[in-house]
Amino acid sequence: MSCLPLRTLSYTQRPHPRIWQAFMVVLDNAVDRAKVMAALKEVGIESNLGAQSMQQIGLFGPAYNVCEVGPRLYTQGLALPLYERMTLDEIDYICGKVSFILSKAA
Repeated sequence: MSCLPLRTLSYTQRPHPRIWQAFMVVLDNAVDRAKVMAALKEVGIESNLGAQSMQQIGLFGPAYNVCEVGPRLYTQGLALPLYERMTLDEIDYICGKVSFILSKAA
């Protein structure tokens, strides 16, 4: 994971009309999301599940269980901190910690 695309994509220093809901990354299937979330919490970074999947929580019957993307986002999506006045230092800190944690998970 490189921090440069993340910073280029989502950072602005002045108020911007764009509204962000979340910044979600999708972890490799071999990575234990719960362990990543716990490690992030240990260094002061809150995270959350990245997405919900109606198919995974059984809201619809078997006839609707055809989506391949939803279940993966449900099990491997990870929402990272994102807010309007994030500083470059905060983004660098989060990127660095996520990169370090993921390098240990591989």
